[in-house]
Amino acid sequence: TLFHLCHYAISQEDSEFSQSRSFQPSRWLREKGEETKKHHPFASIPFGFGTRTCLGKRVAELEMFSVISRLIKHFEVRPDPSGKVVTAMTRTLLCPGSPINLQFIDRK
Repeated sequence: TLFHLCHYAISQEDSEFSQSRSFQPSRWLREKGEETKKHHPFASIPFGFGTRTCLGKRVAELEMFSVISRLIKHFEVRPDPSGKVVTAMTRTLLCPGSPINLQFIDRK
């Protein structure tokens, strides 16, 4: 039996995430003393879970942290001043429907 989970579709469900279509990075922060999350713990599992967890999960996370921290250290990252909205295109993986333009301004 083939089972395919569309993480993008689940993350857009208001029953799982309040204001699911708004950009709220704080929803992923864990507060000390917080007993339960506002969403189901398996509502988003991009690397899988248990025996089927992606083998490269830790490597991918470490590379993302490393690259992002270096970028933030050396550049101020700003969105495209034209304010163009980038829509999502759902494939097996979620990808942008058009190029994402950013400005990288050198920190001095």
